[in-house]
Amino acid sequence: ALADACFDNKVDFRAAIHYGTFHYGNVGGSDRLDFTAIGRPVNLAARLLTAATEFGCDDVLSAEAAAHVAEGCTPAGDIRLKGYAEPQTVWRF
Repeated sequence: ALADACFDNKVDFRAAIHYGTFHYGNVGGSDRLDFTAIGRPVNLAARLLTAATEFGCDDVLSAEAAAHVAEGCTPAGDIRLKGYAEPQTVWRF
C-alpha cells in the first residue's frame, strides 16, 4: 500500500530553455564549494523563468531556442528584461 501511495504524488516544476556558451563547474573556496553555471545564457534563462509568471506559463523558452523546435511553441508575449536593451519574446511550449 505504501508503494502505491508514492505514485499518487505529482511532481510540478517549471522550466526555461535557452542555449549558448557558458561556464560551469565548482566555484568557491575550501570551506564552501558550489557547483554552478555562469554566463549570459544562464542569466537569460533565469530571467525568462521569472517572466513566465507574468504570462501564466510554467514552461518557456527564448526566441533562439524556439527557432530550433519544429512545432508546439507559441509566443506568450514580449517583455523587457534587465540587461537587455530590446524587449525579449517569451515563447511557451
